[in-house]
Amino acid sequence: MSEPAPAPSTLRANLWATLALFSGSVEPIAAKIGFRADATPWQVQLARSIVAAIVILPITRRLAWLPRDVTPRVLLAGSLLFTTTTSMLVALSRLHVAEVIAILSITPATVAIATHWRRPGSLGSRFALGLACSIGGVVVTTGAFHGRLDDGLGLACVGLAVASSTTYRLTLERLASSVDHPLISSWVYLVHGALALVLLVPFVGMPPAAAWTAGCWTGIAAAISNVAFVAALAGLGAARASVVMLLQRPIIVITAAFVLAEPLGVEEYVGITLVVAGVALSTVPKPARA
Repeated sequence: MSEPAPAPSTLRANLWATLALFSGSVEPIAAKIGFRADATPWQVQLARSIVAAIVILPITRRLAWLPRDVTPRVLLAGSLLFTTTTSMLVALSRLHVAEVIAILSITPATVAIATHWRRPGSLGSRFALGLACSIGGVVVTTGAFHGRLDDGLGLACVGLAVASSTTYRLTLERLASSVDHPLISSWVYLVHGALALVLLVPFVGMPPAAAWTAGCWTGIAAAISNVAFVAALAGLGAARASVVMLLQRPIIVITAAFVLAEPLGVEEYVGITLVVAGVALSTVPKPARA
């Protein structure tokens, strides 16, 4: 007997997640190309933030005043996104794409831990096995057991990106249940752009051409990816949407090997496979609604 077709809302959520998957895969590659043209991560972040804030409204076509009780959470979400993207860009400027992506891939597991911490024992042995598999994959991919990882700043930035991304996804999940999805994305990226102007312009100045090229690609891709991801969150939940987004990891790593000629050997293949399998195993799906 064949399984029933997915409910329309679930199908739409999966389509949104697919769009977020492919648009988000553009960012690390474009950023790396910008770095190779002597753009700094701060310059790329400034250009990216400005571009994303400009294009978000034509994409969402939605802007209105937020309810007073929601405004602080939207400001928090925009700040967390700014922290995540800045940390990721700095890490990408110092580490290989495969290393950064492998570490970032444990984010769904941290989302699951944060989601279920109030129910001790609910994660169980399956979660522990998956988390161990994911950590092992990170170790293999980054070559940590060979002592290759000696860039403390790069590692600290990836760790910060994981922490801020985890909080960001949980914050968005709560927002998506009460506020129009396009409206959330509009305000999140306007806050993101405002923070970039205030915090980066006094120190970075006007980005050069290389940074604007990378910023245009990453900004447009980020805006599309965010709108799609917020919509996916509403239908799938933070944990399940994060698992779907795991497919982005091998896409980025393989693309980086071909476009950027970054090393991709047996260790990277094995490691990223372990990470994807481990997080898929460890992440607890969102319970079905009655």
